[in-house]
Amino acid sequence: MKALSTSYKTLRTEHEYHKLLISTIISRFGDSIDVIAFSWLVYQVTGSPVWLAVLFGVNSIPTILFQPLAGVAVENKNKKFIMVFTDFGRGVCVLLIALLYLLNSLNPWLLMVITFLNSTFEAFRIPAGLAIYPQIISKEKYTLAISLNNSVSRIMEIAGMGCAGLIIGGLGIGGAIIIDAVTFLLSAVILCFVKNKAARTEEKSGKLDLKGFLQDFKEGLGYLRSLPLLFLLCFLNCVINGLLVPINSFQAAYINSTLHLDAVALAVSSTAMSLGLSIGALLYPRISARMKKISVLCMGGLAASVTYLLFSLLAVVTVPQILWLSVIAAFFIFGLSISMIIMTVSVLFMKHTEERYLARVGGIFNSMAMGAIPFVSFGCAAAAGYFSVSAIFIATGILGILFFAVLYFNRILRSLQDSEEENGQESGNI
Repeated sequence: MKALSTSYKTLRTEHEYHKLLISTIISRFGDSIDVIAFSWLVYQVTGSPVWLAVLFGVNSIPTILFQPLAGVAVENKNKKFIMVFTDFGRGVCVLLIALLYLLNSLNPWLLMVITFLNSTFEAFRIPAGLAIYPQIISKEKYTLAISLNNSVSRIMEIAGMGCAGLIIGGLGIGGAIIIDAVTFLLSAVILCFVKNKAARTEEKSGKLDLKGFLQDFKEGLGYLRSLPLLFLLCFLNCVINGLLVPINSFQAAYINSTLHLDAVALAVSSTAMSLGLSIGALLYPRISARMKKISVLCMGGLAASVTYLLFSLLAVVTVPQILWLSVIAAFFIFGLSISMIIMTVSVLFMKHTEERYLARVGGIFNSMAMGAIPFVSFGCAAAAGYFSVSAIFIATGILGILFFAVLYFNRILRSLQDSEEENGQESGNI
């Protein structure tokens, strides 16, 4: 097997990938603004934190319910067309929310319906975006392409969150939501110019064949079940999301009640974690070329788990300067560690899934991962009634350490690593 380069310079000639990357940069910037602006909008419209939780749940339902079916639906269709159509649809949904808000005609029920529709578009967009990779870039460049895509996504999240306050202050909530809508529409326009190789051959009859649809879905499930590695990666994706739930759920309470810091610390800690995720994705090709993937995966998991224990220890730090530096360092390390797990699972999934099954299995893959979130969230919510945030973090850290310590000896990952070593290690320099 030819040694693979870990230099991002090898992506210079991948012009179709560049277009995809630019669309990602634009849409992720808008998304990060929307994270803050939409929350404020919901609270202003409803006046109730309960609706925030309800809309968060509604937003996740299409991903959990529809994405496995969406993966089947887009499998033999033009991936680029679906991406353009869904980005345009999401842009229209967000623009409609902004216009209704500015006209004082938005109510909680309208907001719920439009949010559900918007998330349904996203449920079709994700498997199509995953399945288009083999049509625009060679398989040996997946690691670099996915790493760069994840890295710039995190960078744009940081930029968007940094600009969100200024945009909301200058243009108001409605103006910020409109900017998010425009980014979706711009992304759709850019994707129109992507030339994907299989665009002419992948389209079937326009008629919906229910029998064929169900057969394709059954084949996708069968394919997933027949490959122990893919089944394990699906499970690991659930673990990743589960590992993120405690910090995502209790970060504000941890910063305020446990560390006795203000909202500025919340923003700084979130930025530090996003920066860790970004740098981790950027450095992943070099790290994975010099270490066994099972080592990268397990070391990332162990580091993230140990960081949970570190979070609980920060409560005893009394010197403000040391506390602030410790918070920044801990959240950065956590982001960096999580990035190693996410990247390893993503790259292995892309490399070991046949192109004709990529959308189908990708839909199931993401749906299973999202499905883990409400279960862990409910568990955390129940635990919070009896234990402190620090105690929950300690329990999460201990469980994580045990899980990844055992995972290191998993025979499926071990056999995969042995196979890769026989074919030669990936090598090169960034």
